Amino acid sequence: MKVVVCGGGQVGQSIIDSLWKIADITLLDADHDIVDMLYDKYDIQAVVGSAISMVALREAEVDQADIFIAVTNSDEKNIIASILAENLGVDYVYARVRDPKYYEEGDFFKQSLGLTEIMNPEQDSARLIRQLLRFPTANSIEDLLHRQVQLVEITVSKESPLTGKSLQTLTQELNHEILVCAIERDHQVIIPQGQTEIQAGDNIYITGTQPNLKQFYKQIRANSRPAKRILIIGGGNISHYLIGELQSRPHTIKLIEWDRQRADKIAATYPSVEVILGDGTDQDLLIEEGIATYDAVVTLSPADEENILISLFAHSLGVTKVIPKVDRPYLLKPITHLGLESVVTPKLLVSDRIIHRVRSLIATQDSSVANFHQLVNGQVEALEFKIFRESKITEQTLADLRLIPDTLIAGIEREGQIIYPKGHDQIQAGDRVLVITKQANIHDINQILA
Repeated sequence: MKVVVCGGGQVGQSIIDSLWKIADITLLDADHDIVDMLYDKYDIQAVVGSAISMVALREAEVDQADIFIAVTNSDEKNIIASILAENLGVDYVYARVRDPKYYEEGDFFKQSLGLTEIMNPEQDSARLIRQLLRFPTANSIEDLLHRQVQLVEITVSKESPLTGKSLQTLTQELNHEILVCAIERDHQVIIPQGQTEIQAGDNIYITGTQPNLKQFYKQIRANSRPAKRILIIGGGNISHYLIGELQSRPHTIKLIEWDRQRADKIAATYPSVEVILGDGTDQDLLIEEGIATYDAVVTLSPADEENILISLFAHSLGVTKVIPKVDRPYLLKPITHLGLESVVTPKLLVSDRIIHRVRSLIATQDSSVANFHQLVNGQVEALEFKIFRESKITEQTLADLRLIPDTLIAGIEREGQIIYPKGHDQIQAGDRVLVITKQANIHDINQILA
């Protein structure tokens, strides 16, 4: 597939880094230095020019592209460039739009102007934070199989009842259906088998329905209670979206914002939220406002350093769930070593979402892949296959199937019901099957057979 990426900033670079080996990439950016740097680093075509110049778009051969991605730093340029790309005949057009007033017109852009999808990193961040607040023990959450199944990442402590147990033992002890489908240990990924033992410090990836995951949390004595009392630091766009996402359920929300105009806007929009005008980095103020009494603290100020410091302070006081926003991806590793596991990075969220869309399109081209997800920093792929007809994979029970290494069948969706696969189960035509694998370039489910 031919993909044109318009904008070579952090988001554009992340997209190119993930896709350049599997797609024909052309970069369009107005900055000579960025174009030269990315042209030298990757095997891509690169054009210097404006995103809203028809001359530059034609030079980038947008009229021959299958996919157009607009991720410049300007919402207006992204919208205009996407409209021009659609008029040039591109089938799939994606635009990053941050300003709420534009994002709210997303349906108009899609239905009337032909854009495939409008992506808002702040809205995506708010949705992820809402999920993390619902499952406070989770470091990350991914929706699978039409959102009927969630894949959650949790860190195993020394005190956890999971420590030292094999998956076979764990399965016997649990009275509900969940599946440990990947283990990250010392930066390496294990696709586990029955005899695999869970160790302290492991990050384990578990699939399950929401009710089953809650039951699992209770059984391992983890916190399964959604955060109800939430302290938010910062009153920007993410805070607006997050409070809106939380309105459907009863929550006690307090927000601290130093800018009066922003504070007044939050207070006027959400009367149920207690808004404090003050400096969220002031530890005396935080203690006075009862930071240690909250179920969760979410730090959403514009400055990464402030968010990290406030989060570390909350963590030191024993707050159960601490979620900082960090814009610079290179800070993520040192932060996790400090004990902050659930970090939200808006730019990575939007680039990951675009990469997911494009990889899904590439994977589904002439294949039976219905959906595609990357897990564990791209080391694992979660593939959803639609089984259209009888084939080798449907001829035997799962116990009799011989799979390629580092691969497992993690779930089956049949007529709207989720089946957690056991040896006696058998895949049928019409099923949607979830496969977890470390192997790359799998386009047909029969390729997982040894």
